[in-house]
Amino acid sequence: MATTVEEFEELVFAYARAHGQPFIKWQDRAKLRAYISRQLFRFVEQTKVLYDDNVTFDTTSSDDGTYDLLDTTIFSRAVLEPEVVLVESLPLLDTSGLPGLYSVSELNDLPFDYRTMTDGRPEYAALFPPQTLRLAPAPDAAYDVTISGWVQHFDLTGSSVKDTTDMELGDGTVDAAAMFIAGEFIMVGGEGPSLAAGAGLSEKGLAMAKRASGRAASFLQGPTIRGRRTPSRYRL
Repeated sequence: MATTVEEFEELVFAYARAHGQPFIKWQDRAKLRAYISRQLFRFVEQTKVLYDDNVTFDTTSSDDGTYDLLDTTIFSRAVLEPEVVLVESLPLLDTSGLPGLYSVSELNDLPFDYRTMTDGRPEYAALFPPQTLRLAPAPDAAYDVTISGWVQHFDLTGSSVKDTTDMELGDGTVDAAAMFIAGEFIMVGGEGPSLAAGAGLSEKGLAMAKRASGRAASFLQGPTIRGRRTPSRYRL
């Protein structure tokens, strides 16, 4: 059953009140939601509990083939860790010839300089720190490009987000996220037992989420046959 933004906010505050003293009052809802939204971003970034196989973006927004994966004016949603990039429905391959990304060092090992390639249809994708996707060659046209990978939750303070908007968190991670955020919430200004309670609550939430994320990752990789993975849906 889906949890709404308002229900999630109430759950976070309830955990915080049960373990310490929140530094933002319940009546100050705008500040409370902004704080919860920021901490939710931290939680999802650390645990990678959200996956999307259909993130699109505007390839014409860059002249050199580099794109900020967190820029939601370019991407249909913020991407934390891309796994596969598809151009016109065909996956770009890694150095093993399988769908995936090149590392920066592998790009530098190419017999030509990827930075000076003539613009054209992208053949390689790589992730540059902290959160930049590079396509090489840089696109020479508006290509239909899709990313599959781990993504960020939407901003709870967005103008289109209402109290009744459903959270993207699954049932297995709602409590984990609420615990983590509540723990961080009461550690601000907390001392002694309150500080310890907040730290314990935060750590418990992270541990719960990482177990859920591990299960999700195993689902995405597919079933095993005699101890070996079956081919993924992108394998050529």
